[in-house]
Parts: sequence; C-alpha cells; structure tokens
Amino acid sequence: MILTREQINLQIKQAKQASSSLNIPMIIMPILFIGANIILYFAIGIPMFSIIFGILTGLVLFAMMAAVMSARDKQLQNLNTFIKRINLYFELLQRTEIPEKTYGFDHNSSFSAPQLMWFIKDSIHFFPKPPTFGNHLLYDQIGENQIPYKSIKYYYTSGDKYYENKLSGGGSTGPNLVGAMIGEEIAGVGGAVVMGQSRINPVTSQLIIHDERRTVIAYKNEDGSIAQCLIPFDFYDIMVEHLPDLRRDFVEMKMNASQIKQNALDNNGDNIEAKLKKLLDMKNAGLIDENDYRIQKEKLLEKM
Repeated sequence: MILTREQINLQIKQAKQASSSLNIPMIIMPILFIGANIILYFAIGIPMFSIIFGILTGLVLFAMMAAVMSARDKQLQNLNTFIKRINLYFELLQRTEIPEKTYGFDHNSSFSAPQLMWFIKDSIHFFPKPPTFGNHLLYDQIGENQIPYKSIKYYYTSGDKYYENKLSGGGSTGPNLVGAMIGEEIAGVGGAVVMGQSRINPVTSQLIIHDERRTVIAYKNEDGSIAQCLIPFDFYDIMVEHLPDLRRDFVEMKMNASQIKQNALDNNGDNIEAKLKKLLDMKNAGLIDENDYRIQKEKLLEKM
C-alpha cells in the first residue's frame, strides 16, 4: 500500500478526532461541582452539613478532573508521536522504490511493526507497512532493511504447532440460602430443600492453538557474525520460489557431495602415492628395469 499525502493528512485528522474525546468531560466537571453544591445546600437544609458534603464532593471531582487531564495529556503526547512517525514514514517512503509485487506480514517475525517484503536485484528487502494511530507505537525504527543474497547461508523452518485444551468451570455454588428461604415460604420444608440445593457449574472447554513455527533466514553480517531473521512460517514457500538453491537441505546436500568428492580425491591420492613407492621398490629390487619404471610412473601420475 503506497500512501499519498492526502491519505496521510486524513489519518492525522482522524487521529485528532479520536483524541478529542476527553474534551467534553473536562468541561462537564466544573458544572457538576457547582450543581452538586447547590443541590446539597437546598436539599439538606443544614448549611454546615452542606458545606462538608460540598467540600468532599469538590475533592472527589478535583481528583476526577486531575485524572482526566492526565489522560488527556497522554493522549495528546500519543497524537504528537503518531504525527511525527507518520510524517517520517511518508518522507522515507518517497525515497524507497517499492515494486508492485510485495508480500506482507503483521506478526510472527523479527520485526516489531508489520512489514512489506520483496525480492529484487540481489537482495531481500523489508519496509514497514503504513502505521496507524492504533499501532504506531510499534514503529520504534522506520526504514528499509536488506539481506543480500550472497550473505545468506541458508533458510529453514523451526518451531512447533501444538494444541491446548483448557478446561474451566465445574464444582458447586454451595447451599443456596436465599433459594431455601423462598422455597420455604412457597412450599414449606420440601420447597426449602429443593430450592436450597447447590447448583453444579457446567464444565466448558476451550481449544487454544499455539503456533511457534517460523521461517528462519541465517545470514552473515558485515563483521562475519551469523544472524537470523525470522519471518512467518508460510513464507517458506515464497523463499523456495525465489531462492530454491538456498534451502538448508539443498545447501547441506551440496556440502556433503563436495565433501565426499574431496574424500575420494584424497583417498585416490594416497593410493597413487603408495603405488609409486611400491614401483620404486620394485625397480630398486631389480624386478623391473628403468624403462618399465618410467612408463608405469607416468601412468600413475596421469591419474592424479
């Protein structure tokens, strides 16, 4: 989603409207204070008693006004923070080239804020989704992040998904004394027994899903240290679509194949070295002449 300046201004206007909800209570408080004192003075008829109640009422209303003003200050601070962050976001957005095809995610990642993700040139790119008044506090850092392909060691999935069945309820409420009294009035002792019985609370169950699966991108930082970037689990298929050769199983398979080939070469070199030594021993023992030794030696060296 690419924001325009008009959309930014509309979000700011809506945020200001939402922040003005505490203006009315701040006006009402003094009116309530004056009205309460007048009512108490005329209703009770004892001036001293009225004054005491008026003072208590004033203290309570003053505390309420202080709480409202504190909440209002926090809301204004929150509004100012939102305006700064969404303006900063718009400035950075103008300097960022975002292609038409992007992938978005909101949760289950290394990023605190919702992100857009795309593959272009030689890097994976990440850029935050537009902040809203409801989630802008998640945007402690706003900017584009990149992971160059050449720095990626591999990617893989990690974590488990499991289910929890949470039970609640059960047990009894204990004797129903009120019900017993009513029952006795209606039907005597029998009614008291029936209506005074305890009630059994029903047992309810709630299935809770815990999904801790993630797709992990392991890559090298500029200082050579290994870092991890977590993205949602279902983004693994997207990674396979764009970077199939960097799957961990494929990378490990290539490494194993390379190691097997190297071991074979090493073993072959050891065998040839042993054969050359044996060939020299045969020549020194007079079992073969110089010409045969030279021919067999050249054949062995060609295999290295």
